[in-house]
Amino acid sequence: MDIMFTKVNEASYNIAKNIKKIDTSIKLNEFFKDVLEVPTDFETDEIIVLSTHKSKNPKPMLTAHIPGNWGKAEYGGTDRTLNIADGNTLKKVIKRMDFWNKKLNLNWPVFIESDHHGPNCKVPIIFVEIGSSENEWGNEKAGEVVARAVLDILKDKSRYEEIFCIGGGHYSQKFTEIAVNGKYAVGHILPKYMIKEFDREMFIQAINKNRNGKVNKILIDRECNKWQKDKINLINQEFGIEIEEC
Repeated sequence: MDIMFTKVNEASYNIAKNIKKIDTSIKLNEFFKDVLEVPTDFETDEIIVLSTHKSKNPKPMLTAHIPGNWGKAEYGGTDRTLNIADGNTLKKVIKRMDFWNKKLNLNWPVFIESDHHGPNCKVPIIFVEIGSSENEWGNEKAGEVVARAVLDILKDKSRYEEIFCIGGGHYSQKFTEIAVNGKYAVGHILPKYMIKEFDREMFIQAINKNRNGKVNKILIDRECNKWQKDKINLINQEFGIEIEEC
């Protein structure tokens, strides 16, 4: 696993400095562009990118997600191309972010986001982030929370069943809760607003592009409407993946 950071990005550098402060022996990989241009063309088994989170309505929050594009690639990557999800790493880092967020009394919202933006990568890749504006990116305590979470997962060998999740908004409280407190490792997340454009090709990517191979379960938010559920079930008829509402 390689941890990537850049001084060009304030939150990235904040987290990296806190990692080195806590454990000087940890190797960090510096690059010299902003986070969406993180290099991925080197030999590794997984990449964690330390990053800012940005929002049109900026609020303090901590986020983690798998990069990739369900539709048009507006911020890097390739149209309609997902990366390899490591739901186990995502679960572990969001659990520890939630833990340290409470332990250090930062008490910001913690979310897993649906897959979005680039880059493309041939190995699993995850972004861990401080959001959502310059008022938060340099926050020392937020940097420590994310740093401790990243360090914790380096020695966590536990494994969970990886799943594909469908529904909710860009920030899914339900799937975040499942990742933090449930038995599943949340991998790819297709938000409700992208179901209209979702098709067989993207379904195949979502169930196959996972660290451990094909997933055997799909969780769909029961708040999806009937035509959205019917569309997923129709596509899945060919594949027979177990679908469970949550």
